Amino acid sequence: MRRAVSKGSSHEGLTPLFVLHAVRRWWKVAAPLGILLAVAAAGTVFLLFEPQYLAIGRIRILGQQPHIAFPTEGSSNSSKQFVQTQLQLLRLPVVLLPVLADPKVQRHPEILEARDQLAYLTEAVQVKAIGDSEIYSIEYEASDPQRAKEVVDAVIASYMRYVATYDSEFRHKLSNALGLEIEKQKAATQLKWKQLQDLSQSTGVSPTPAAPRLAGLAAGDPLSDMRAMQVQAEADIIMLTAAIETEKRMANAPPEVTDADVERLVGADVLARKKELDARREQLEKLKAQATSQNNPTLQHQLAILKADEEKFAKDEQQLRAQTRVQLSSGVTQQFAARLGELEWKLSTAKATQEIVKKKIEEEEARGGVSMGDQLKVDYANRDLLQAENVSNVLLQQQARLSTEANAPSRVFALDGADGVRLPEAPDKQLPILEMLLALGIAFCCPFALAVGWEWTVKRVNTVDEIRHKVGMPILGEIASLPVYGYGRRASKRSSLSRQLFEESVDGLRTNIVLAESMRHVQVLAIASAVSSEGKTSVATHLAMSLARTSGKPILLIDGDMRAPDIHRMFDVVLNPGLAEVLNGDCHLDEAIAQSDFPLLSLLPAGELAADPHRLLHNGAFRSLLDELRKQYDYIVIDTPPVLAASEALVLAKHADATVVCAMRDRTRMNHIQQAYSRLEAAGANTVGVVMSGLPVRSYASRYGSYTYGKSHQPL
Repeated sequence: MRRAVSKGSSHEGLTPLFVLHAVRRWWKVAAPLGILLAVAAAGTVFLLFEPQYLAIGRIRILGQQPHIAFPTEGSSNSSKQFVQTQLQLLRLPVVLLPVLADPKVQRHPEILEARDQLAYLTEAVQVKAIGDSEIYSIEYEASDPQRAKEVVDAVIASYMRYVATYDSEFRHKLSNALGLEIEKQKAATQLKWKQLQDLSQSTGVSPTPAAPRLAGLAAGDPLSDMRAMQVQAEADIIMLTAAIETEKRMANAPPEVTDADVERLVGADVLARKKELDARREQLEKLKAQATSQNNPTLQHQLAILKADEEKFAKDEQQLRAQTRVQLSSGVTQQFAARLGELEWKLSTAKATQEIVKKKIEEEEARGGVSMGDQLKVDYANRDLLQAENVSNVLLQQQARLSTEANAPSRVFALDGADGVRLPEAPDKQLPILEMLLALGIAFCCPFALAVGWEWTVKRVNTVDEIRHKVGMPILGEIASLPVYGYGRRASKRSSLSRQLFEESVDGLRTNIVLAESMRHVQVLAIASAVSSEGKTSVATHLAMSLARTSGKPILLIDGDMRAPDIHRMFDVVLNPGLAEVLNGDCHLDEAIAQSDFPLLSLLPAGELAADPHRLLHNGAFRSLLDELRKQYDYIVIDTPPVLAASEALVLAKHADATVVCAMRDRTRMNHIQQAYSRLEAAGANTVGVVMSGLPVRSYASRYGSYTYGKSHQPL
């Protein structure tokens, strides 16, 4: 009955143990190859290395606006927003496009070779904070120190020009907008004065001298501070509203994006496409000249395709230029969005302050409990007039402040002097140490990665646990590697230990087979493997020798691999007559059986194959042969051909009482052993388990221990 195959997740995937097995198997090849590749990669990086010079310019961005007579009140939040806006501004098209238009910068090879010059410059120019100070560095790296200096100088100059131009234009437009608001406020004040006069005439009541006190405008009055805050909030709202409108007007009319700016960005892509189409056109013209007929269908088809591509190119070029122009325009307006956000935040704060103060004033007035008579109405109208006049006065002060502070120092200034940034004297890196180490490491690991990939593809068997979990077959035992004999006393000692461990592993397999309850009645045992060179013949031979040595009864070893026999060479006996001759009826069984030098172990060589092995095995002769041999031998061990390569192995395994499948560590593929197991089960063979051979002596001793004989108790 077919056993269920477990597919535990713990045994699937690329595990560290799997990688370790792959490295262990291939390190003798991968390590030298990795060293060669590493040296070559590091040498290539060194030869291709071009020293880069880093030019560094410095600017200072003040947290607060310098002033002449009127200090600017601002929160830390607005100061941070201003600084962040300036840092982003340094890498926006509004600053970098003039840099690309600089004749010196235009000639730089790295600029000329860039497909997207603006994107290249945006990426190459770095803006970094210097500690926690107000100083920021503007950095650019190039293979020539002069070119690096020129780019940084151009960026700082373009930025400073833009800041100066923007500040001047903004203050001018804001002053004009504020003048209009002052005129509106004056008109509102005149209206309130007229309303006061009309109310006074209609009631016959004049404002009392105590009106300022009642209105909360007299010095020392409880409402005085709140009225002053209300006046300031109203003036701030008017001022900020004017500033927002000014900013919006400037955003709606940003600096014009010129055709030269657009061409500078799309020129490389357009030129590359145009060259490709021209080359195709030239090639087709040559074919047209060589063609015997101008109506050649293939030629006409290619010309039609070219024409369609040229039309599409023209359309794509227009779209690309339009998209680039929109992109540049949106980049220019990003700065306005940041400043608008700051102004709108201030406006919302001023409005919130106004509402809070207004509610407090209303609460204080309600607490007074004074009835609204004619005199009080006139006094309150007078209060509104005085408050409007105060707002006008505050706005006039703001206008005077703008005029006075127009000559105040800039909030942003360069620190490198009139000569620009310092020319880099030495490259930023003398040697590409980090790059060489990285290339060396990657190149060295490449052969190992290939080895892991190859092992992942072939999926060789490394441990018995893999067979147990993926195939579902029981493990009968592990066989240590065959000892390798060397020269010298130390080598002889190691060979002796290896031989003892190997023999002990074979004896352990024999014990498991003999004592297993399920194999009590097994007399004929077939030793099979999926493919050749998986230790099948070695296991069969040494298992037969172990059975003969311990049972004291006659044991027969049959070489069932009639296509590629090997046992006769191992025991130095003649190949024929053998199994093939017996099955074919060419000789008697007694004539084919040979005696080995090992006591109680007889051999039935494969013989010389003169007919199809399938015909020899399917005519019932093999079953009859086994029936006769069962009477003469206590155990019969059959060395079968590989199951996947020679299907006659299935016949041998089916007629045996039990079949053991051999797997070789680091050689057997998992899919091979799965296929072999499936075929044996389908043929009706009693597959009892797997034997893993090829386990290194050290691994075997580490896993099972080394329990050797004493010097005076060596086995005979």
